[in-house]
Amino acid sequence: MAKKIVKNKKLLHGLQLEKLKYKKIRRSLLMEHHKNHQMTHDTSGKLPEGIKTAQHPKYPLDTKVILDSDHMQDMIGAEATVVGVFDTHSYAVTYTDTDSGMVMENHRWVIQEETKKNSPAIQVGDTIVIQTDHMSGMDGATATVDEVIDEPIYMVDYISTETGEVIENHKWVSESEIRGTV
Repeated sequence: MAKKIVKNKKLLHGLQLEKLKYKKIRRSLLMEHHKNHQMTHDTSGKLPEGIKTAQHPKYPLDTKVILDSDHMQDMIGAEATVVGVFDTHSYAVTYTDTDSGMVMENHRWVIQEETKKNSPAIQVGDTIVIQTDHMSGMDGATATVDEVIDEPIYMVDYISTETGEVIENHKWVSESEIRGTV
């Protein structure tokens, strides 16, 4: 019995190590994806029609936070200021870039109000049409939904950990991608 418990603990430890390796590989691939694709930061702060301001967010407007997001390499551990927080459904999507034809996997995030369907009933595996241009080649692209989250979504001004430049109105960071306050 004791040998079986030790064997199961070793198996569990091995699975945990594999999960960590997967996360590192995924993070590396996402960073390479964004390095090879031009991110367009919309500094206007323009919001999609119909979006609702969050009533009781964990991090209210003007809160200084630390990002734990790997959307862009320069965001990991970056200091940021909350400039908008909204209650909506958010989606990680895979789409084909309308400019280059490249498949962009697991892009985070497109929000409900940025889809042609604009329905809270969107689920993993659904096909949607993107109606935003966070990145060139995104607007009008057909996408497959990889993940759905239902938590507040934030627009932030953050300080690039690579250049020290302030990136204004970055859309979007989920609440779970914020490590905490500064």
